[in-house]
Amino acid sequence: MIYLHGNSSSRVEALTILEYLIPYNIAVCGIDLSGKPQLIYPGSGHSEGVYISLGYYESQDVQSLIDYLRDHKPYITQIGLWGRSMGSVTAILSASQNEDIKVLVCDSPFSNLTLLCKEIATSGYGVPGCCFDCFFCFVKSKIRKEANFNVDDLNVIQIIGNLSSQVSIAFLSANQDQLIPSKHAKQLHCFFKGTKLLKSFDGHHNSKRPNDVMKEVADFVISQLGKQQSDQPQSSRDTKLLLLHNQREKISFQYDEVHPIMTGGQISNNEQNITK
Repeated sequence: MIYLHGNSSSRVEALTILEYLIPYNIAVCGIDLSGKPQLIYPGSGHSEGVYISLGYYESQDVQSLIDYLRDHKPYITQIGLWGRSMGSVTAILSASQNEDIKVLVCDSPFSNLTLLCKEIATSGYGVPGCCFDCFFCFVKSKIRKEANFNVDDLNVIQIIGNLSSQVSIAFLSANQDQLIPSKHAKQLHCFFKGTKLLKSFDGHHNSKRPNDVMKEVADFVISQLGKQQSDQPQSSRDTKLLLLHNQREKISFQYDEVHPIMTGGQISNNEQNITK
């Protein structure tokens, strides 16, 4: 399972799903999304770049990582993507370009970037719709010039409507999300034709996801990858959870400090610990 982080985040965010997948022999790989290698393209975490493209170029990173894993990790049998916010859109775009991707978890995706920007401007800042349309034409032109992509291409609801039904998707949405309202995930869920799951829960865009929701989504992933929970005894899974807990203790930072965007905690000032 490749974890794809949200905007202004990094691969450290992948730590939030370890305890739900690793006990079931599903490996987790995190990546600092960067888009293209040129410095003018998006960069997160330790990756180079200045701009992010909210999924457009980040999907190329995913393909590069999949190629690397196929070449260097021959024991990998199936690949899934777990994305949050920008990462969930990246996951959908990647699945539309690669039939090897079997399952997606899309946490707080947007259905259409232009529509989302308009909602934020009109509802959040009181910008009249007519004024937004004029201003956004300038913004799109600027983005096309500086970042070399068209915002209109991030019409995710159209892309997911044409996505292969061989892919399975779990959609997550927070009921009080004011950045990407839950209706976006619900619209994408409605348009997708394959096997799907929709989980809504109380919380905001950056809230820590409820444990029961994460477990249900993990069960969905396991079933879609053909890895039933009965494949290994409970004692084996408990041992892996204990080892995972002990490893966290060794690197000496609290779990809630790892990713404040997800948990509301604070990032540790000890850069060495984060690197570990």
